Amino acid sequence: MPISHLVPTQTPTMPLSVLRFAERCEDLPKKKKSGPDRDDRITIKIEKEMWKVINKQIRDHPEWGVRSVSEFIRRAISHELEEKASVTERKVLEIQLRPRLLRADSHCRDPEEPRC
Repeated sequence: MPISHLVPTQTPTMPLSVLRFAERCEDLPKKKKSGPDRDDRITIKIEKEMWKVINKQIRDHPEWGVRSVSEFIRRAISHELEEKASVTERKVLEIQLRPRLLRADSHCRDPEEPRC
């Protein structure tokens, strides 16, 4: 199960979704800076209840290899952005299907028969 599906989206104690917040952050104007001093980090404030839920998930699942709440959120956001990008990159392929050519020694001579 992807990690991002474990982040709560909305409950009475946690009204702000981390993932929805991340989508809004995509639309924010980015500071244009170049060179080694460039800093692409953003700051996200998390409610205490949300932090507790995520921290419990991390402790319950050491096989994920997640060491902190911020790493969990970073992975969840990254996964969601990758999913969104892959959906926009998908293309529909038109495949032309033809009836199967029958061999001369085939037991089925009628191409209209369902088992042919």
